[in-house]
Amino acid sequence: MPLVESDFMKIKLLFLPLLACIILASCSGERTIEKFSAEKPYTVQISKQRSLYHAEKLANRLNDMNLDAFVIQYEDSIEGDGSWYYVFHSCSEHLDSAISERGKIEKKFELENLETASYNNFKGAILDIETLKDNEIQQITSAKPNINEDIYEVLAKFPESNALVIKESIILNTPKDPENKKGFSSIYSLSMDLPRGIDKNLMLEECTAVAEVIYEDNLYGDQVTIDIAKLRASPDRVNAGISDDARLEILEIANRYADLILETGRYSFEDKKELNIDAYDKLYGYKVTIEPKRGYFRTYLILIDTRKEFIIFSQSTDKTEDELFEILKDIGTGAGLTSFSEFYNAFYTMPQNSIDGDEFICFNIDKLGWRYAKSRGYVNWSKEMVGHWQSQAYYYNEKKGSWSYSIFDVLTQDKQDYIYGDLYSKKRTSNKYSLDVYGTEGFVIYTDSWSSSRRKYYKKTAEISFGKDRFISAVGNTEKSWFSKDELLERAESLQFSSE
Repeated sequence: MPLVESDFMKIKLLFLPLLACIILASCSGERTIEKFSAEKPYTVQISKQRSLYHAEKLANRLNDMNLDAFVIQYEDSIEGDGSWYYVFHSCSEHLDSAISERGKIEKKFELENLETASYNNFKGAILDIETLKDNEIQQITSAKPNINEDIYEVLAKFPESNALVIKESIILNTPKDPENKKGFSSIYSLSMDLPRGIDKNLMLEECTAVAEVIYEDNLYGDQVTIDIAKLRASPDRVNAGISDDARLEILEIANRYADLILETGRYSFEDKKELNIDAYDKLYGYKVTIEPKRGYFRTYLILIDTRKEFIIFSQSTDKTEDELFEILKDIGTGAGLTSFSEFYNAFYTMPQNSIDGDEFICFNIDKLGWRYAKSRGYVNWSKEMVGHWQSQAYYYNEKKGSWSYSIFDVLTQDKQDYIYGDLYSKKRTSNKYSLDVYGTEGFVIYTDSWSSSRRKYYKKTAEISFGKDRFISAVGNTEKSWFSKDELLERAESLQFSSE
């Protein structure tokens, strides 16, 4: 039967929406990424992460490299190391195809030690990770800690990147009077990756805030260290804009730090070259290269902005010079360290307001590796901690001395309940007593301490530990401080843990 005009109109009306959908899909740039399955069981394993958001960050990077990536959650009860998010690339019907694909991307992108994986070995895995986003909060909700504002200026200068995670970080407050470092002794126990010849003592004297970050590439695993500090105000500070005379003044400051590096020894090779980098401002300084051992070279960059407000050190034994410069170009152009959830969620647990004149001294964070589990004898709870971040902060009180708190961010309430509630709380010891902290069961631990003046032992409150939301925390006295149980409890309950 021949089609009449009305039939053509019906077909046209049915076809147009379909065409529109096809056009919209192609214009949106979205692509469907096929996950492995019983029909296509073989894939290439790129990485595994504790955090859903870190796994997604890496998957997004891979997709930008035109490597279709997907994420699953899986808990291996045999290994006993808890739940991980696995990042995979592609899926194949045959193992040979997956092995071939692995070889291709290892060669093309200079990757090493990738693995092939099988769907059959991940039975019970969760493929729909969107359903898990209520379990892990990307950023906790807390108030801004009331600390030296110069620290926030320094934090804002650090580059943010989809390719980097924070492996370690140290934040230092500095004395208002550089001649009086009372209360800052806890800083000296922290290990930093400053250039040779430049120590923490010098930074405390010449800067108002100091921060160091060791970034780790989330795909290649190589690292880069960046130190940024705010210099103490000086009468010869220049305004924005740069003249040749001003440039020479900036280089004179950078040159002093460069010479401190070169003065640390007599090296078979020494080199100092002027350089500049366009970041949030024009950065001027020097590249210093030394040869501490035959055939082994170390290179340090020293940079200062045109206002002479900030000094920047950087080094990497893994990144090429071009790669390092690309990272440094992002200094001061984004949200800084607060854009990294692993940093934000630890740093913003600090009290909003200090208690009884407590002064913030320093903060450090580091990502736990398998060395940590080994040091604890590979017991199950220690393997659960691998891949998470631990942090510590120190405060000083003129009357009582220093106190500190440490936290483990285990990402979810369920994991905190398991590690602290099941594995730690149920293990009772003679010096551990239950108490209420934040409306939950915590514990106070006492130690016997010797009083040389009274020549007898006293019971000293060592620490108060508790689990709250996604965090496991311990607040305690340092060696020469004497905060009472109630005083430590007050400080424990001033910490910010809300993830609602």
